[in-house]
Amino acid sequence: METLFDQLTTTDHLDKFHNTTELQGEELKQRQLRAGGQNRKVLSFFQSHSYENYSPFEVWKALGVNNQPITSIRRAISDLTAMGYLSRLDGKEGRSFVQRPGEYRILSYCWQLK
Repeated sequence: METLFDQLTTTDHLDKFHNTTELQGEELKQRQLRAGGQNRKVLSFFQSHSYENYSPFEVWKALGVNNQPITSIRRAISDLTAMGYLSRLDGKEGRSFVQRPGEYRILSYCWQLK
């Protein structure tokens, strides 16, 4: 039976871009590749720390992508969760409940590799 990690040999499905401005053609393709690159980077981080859990702010700091908005990391984490790679530790469906202070000491959920 093929797992999600077996599918990583073809990673086109990670090139998810939320096209809210109706881009087309080459510009859309470039945005998809950029978003996919970030999804791959975040997924790789979680894979290399598979027994740990992290908030989006912790991932942002660990990856050293301070030149990118935190919302980009949150989007990647949300996309990877929807794709079945990550789990949000929200206490639902038998998952642990884990929150840590993030920006401005506001509590944030944490995620881990499924």
